[in-house]
Amino acid sequence: LKDDERLSIADYRKDFELPENAKLIVLSHNDVAGIKYGPFISTSGISLDDIRANCNLFLNGHLHNGGKICDNGYNLGNLDGLNFSEESATYNHSAFILDTDTFTLTEYPNPYAYNFYKIDIMCDEDLTKFDGLKSNPVFMVKCNDTDELKSKVINRLESMAVNGKPPLHRIIFTRESVVTEITDSETEVKLNTDNYWEQLRDCTFRKLGDGDIVREELERICK
Repeated sequence: LKDDERLSIADYRKDFELPENAKLIVLSHNDVAGIKYGPFISTSGISLDDIRANCNLFLNGHLHNGGKICDNGYNLGNLDGLNFSEESATYNHSAFILDTDTFTLTEYPNPYAYNFYKIDIMCDEDLTKFDGLKSNPVFMVKCNDTDELKSKVINRLESMAVNGKPPLHRIIFTRESVVTEITDSETEVKLNTDNYWEQLRDCTFRKLGDGDIVREELERICK
């Protein structure tokens, strides 16, 4: 539902002529306003206040990262992994069974789902980020560009091979920034310079929209 077409859940309830004491489960496939995505808060969609006030249970699809969004509301997430907009270190890909007597959900994680991970490996200690991950991982690794560390990352990925094949991965090699001293006058010039990251973000939103994947990628490169 688009913002200019969406009614309150209470208005939809009236359309069904439900008695006041009848319990209402809403099955939705919509954006939800007020959910935090990294540094961003969603501004479009069904409001959390509307969900809290007007139904007993709200079960939402559409959004990839599942989780409880309020006392009576859940984003169920997607059953299988799709892309790097998902935070597999935090969220599961699951099926759910709803007990309609108690209005409780039981979660069953999907053992066959792909789990997408973004991992930064800047030193040897960061290699522990490969520990304790879920099955069927897919990696995007940003690695400090030193021969020794690159070799350790590649060896670690090869050690996770299943049937002779390492997990699907992409490695981006990067070099640490070199910090140099600047004079006060140079500092003043830099402070008066336009915010290029902000311009990049605004231009990207205009060209590609402000969907979950776009925001996720912008957060990664602009932080």
